[in-house]
Amino acid sequence: MFTAQDLVAAIGNEAAILNIFRNNIVMSTYGESQNSGAVHHMTVAAGWGIQPYVAKKADGTVIDVMSIVNKPCVPGPATFQAYWCPFQGNDCKLAWLGGAASYMFTAKMDGCTFAIGSAAPSGERMVAHANLGGDGGGQMDQIKGKIAFRNDTGMRYLGPAAYRYSHDTGGTEATTFGIRLATGQWKFFSQVVLIDKTAKTMQLVEVMPLG
Repeated sequence: MFTAQDLVAAIGNEAAILNIFRNNIVMSTYGESQNSGAVHHMTVAAGWGIQPYVAKKADGTVIDVMSIVNKPCVPGPATFQAYWCPFQGNDCKLAWLGGAASYMFTAKMDGCTFAIGSAAPSGERMVAHANLGGDGGGQMDQIKGKIAFRNDTGMRYLGPAAYRYSHDTGGTEATTFGIRLATGQWKFFSQVVLIDKTAKTMQLVEVMPLG
């Protein structure tokens, strides 16, 4: 379990942040009024969706399910600030990450593609969340159709082939996030979780670096 204040306390500390994601399953949820490429006040809530889910690590250790909630809230001790990379079905949305916040989140991914642009000298980056029904090639075309990515030879991306697979009555989904280090540089990771919505179980598969 963790709180918004834990995220605030861990700002700039990569090891502390990854420890949170390696010991909790972290989902994301949002309201349309804050589904924009900007810095928003967010909260942390216990659970996700219909309860209860039994959540475990690969070794069987029981862990908590937590949600990053990007919905209107009153700024205060129970909130933290983060960039949000917006999501829209059958579209590609962008966000520019600077120094106004030290985290980035986006909608959970179950077939989408997430792209990371080359870093500016001061560390800023453009990111994109593309959706075209899990069509990895089509989603890359969406991203490369954006001026910001058209000639970016240093672009990196996470497509469905890298994280999405089915198992029994479940499938994997990914919570992709960014952290801004004390140097001003951004790093990106994706927490991959195997979710069985029939058995109401979750298994933390890995927290993968995106370069």
